[in-house]
Amino acid sequence: ALYAGGSFTTAGGTAANNIAKWDGSSWSALDSGTGSPANAIYSLTAHDDGTGPALYAGGAFTTAGGVAASRIAKWDGASWSALGGGMDSVVHSLTAYDDGAAPALYAGGIFTTASGVAANRIAKWDGSSWSALDSGVTAGSASASVKALTVYDDGSGPELYAGGFLTTAGDTAANHIARWQGSSWSALGGGGLSGPQVYALAVHDDGSGPALHVGGNFSFAGAVPANNIARWDGSSWSPLGGDMNDDVLDLTVFDDGSGSVLYAGGKFTTAGGVTVNRIAKWDGASWSALGSGIIGGSSPFVGKLATFDDGGGPALYAGGRFTTAGGVAANHIAKWNGSTWASLGSGMNSSVDALTAFDDGGGPALYAGGSFTSAGGVVANHIAKWDGSSWSPLGSGTGGTSGLVLALTVHDDGAGPALYAAGEFSSAGGVAASRIAKWDGASWSALGKGIGGTSVYALIVHDDGSGPELYAGGHFGRRIEKWDGSTWSTLGLGINNIVQTLMSWDDGHGAALYAGGWFAVSPAGDSFLAKWGCRPKPTVRPRKL
Repeated sequence: ALYAGGSFTTAGGTAANNIAKWDGSSWSALDSGTGSPANAIYSLTAHDDGTGPALYAGGAFTTAGGVAASRIAKWDGASWSALGGGMDSVVHSLTAYDDGAAPALYAGGIFTTASGVAANRIAKWDGSSWSALDSGVTAGSASASVKALTVYDDGSGPELYAGGFLTTAGDTAANHIARWQGSSWSALGGGGLSGPQVYALAVHDDGSGPALHVGGNFSFAGAVPANNIARWDGSSWSPLGGDMNDDVLDLTVFDDGSGSVLYAGGKFTTAGGVTVNRIAKWDGASWSALGSGIIGGSSPFVGKLATFDDGGGPALYAGGRFTTAGGVAANHIAKWNGSTWASLGSGMNSSVDALTAFDDGGGPALYAGGSFTSAGGVVANHIAKWDGSSWSPLGSGTGGTSGLVLALTVHDDGAGPALYAAGEFSSAGGVAASRIAKWDGASWSALGKGIGGTSVYALIVHDDGSGPELYAGGHFGRRIEKWDGSTWSTLGLGINNIVQTLMSWDDGHGAALYAGGWFAVSPAGDSFLAKWGCRPKPTVRPRKL
């Protein structure tokens, strides 16, 4: 049967306190469950401790079926029982694992003792008593927790992996994920990012081979000091010629005629010790400025970069919140041709947060999205088109509480190439469109029921082997969704916090989707940066109770 745990009082109309059983046709309770919804169940697993298969539940409860059971309990099919004295605080995760001594139950959470035994956030139940896993895990604060446990064999034998808010496991530094090898803890090669945010991803070959470049707000990449920007070659992290002194918000690759180089935009004013004012160029060896950079306005920044040829040759475009670029008046958007800055008409009346190039049938043009309501003096609600000489609106633009457009991309869902816009709007061109909409060059349309939640921050087209599809990331539901042209679907279990940026890249192991953002732990245990579609996961055979 299928068992469900959570914070509820009924299942299919049947009284069931936080846990219920589905036999294929109806729901039933497991005795009196764990009490009120505040006594929630967060994790369930099946395990045989030597007395027969049973269901184990972990959570915030103190009783199960009327029996005293502190945060963890066992259901044998007829009644509940405690596991020793249980835990002193919440259990978030459970799994079964054999470390070579015998199969045992492992529990993770925010507890510090298990049946009176010191056990920092993780403990082992052998069927009769609890024991600690070395000194457990910590995070330098009382907020440390183990949110996820799983068993995985990377080719060297099955091992237990723990993910959560942790910075050490035993005596080992481990950034949000660690591996238990039966007697000791170890970190995963490469390591995570120190956080708290990843904003930008770009693939670039600076002469040492293609690599993924990451920008954001962090001070370490793995164990490597790297302030706000770092490079991942598929197996290890490295810094880029010195630090950025503030957030990196976007990255792109552009060839100004002297070769392909990496450009970074953000809030920073120095890069590798060089004054650059919010935009900088990396040639593979050092950082350099683009004229006098971007300045002016209240808390100026470059939030978006794009490349486009308006007929005068390829150029780099920068959007954000600023009033001058290289000494030239440029309201929130500017053009760099490799040697000088230029404005795009009179610019916008507020920030530009998204840029992309698209040909709607009338010729290539640059499209900008953001918080603005006019472009070049023309009414343009949050989205506008630049044809190389003037701005024009896209119908009546986007509307809603804020109407913001935060992401733009081009995708062909089978009906022809179209421009896709996403952000915080609820309508586009007067059509109801929740957070995302499609512009075919003449009119707006919705993508099904759209996306709920607060915001969509990132859009990208990625082919996972079944054909190119549109992916959206942001602050909604499971934080990442895929549009196949007719329906939305979540990628696995999603991600547990905001997704800020998306990138498709083949690191030599096959094309994969990379997501960066505010999340400290993805379902795979990654911190602030995670990879989807890298390789098939090991088959896990279901256990019968």
